[in-house]
Amino acid sequence: MDRTAFLLRELLEHPRITQRALAGRLSMSLGSVNALLADAAARGLTDPEERVITEKGRAFLEPYRRRQAAFGRTIEVLALGREPRKALATDVDSDFRLVVRYEDGREEHLSSGEMRIIISGED
Repeated sequence: MDRTAFLLRELLEHPRITQRALAGRLSMSLGSVNALLADAAARGLTDPEERVITEKGRAFLEPYRRRQAAFGRTIEVLALGREPRKALATDVDSDFRLVVRYEDGREEHLSSGEMRIIISGED
């Protein structure tokens, strides 16, 4: 994923994130984040006033959404405070959350930071 895609994904998952927090999450300098935000706004990928992703920004991310590494694979979901559970990664929703289906048929939409996944060798 390129830097712009990482930036847009962070803005999707953390809409009120500060530039300083973005710099930390992206392992970039504050100046680099400022330049990346300005470039994304100039390209119409974000609204510079609200710092939210535009439809054009969502379209930019679509190829990345489909290339999600866990898509279609059996994974182990390790959520804080819960026992590890096996699930099938069935999709990535429009907010780029991983959609999983557990063995009991229940479906859940997971964001980064909510869980850790282990991709198992089973398919």
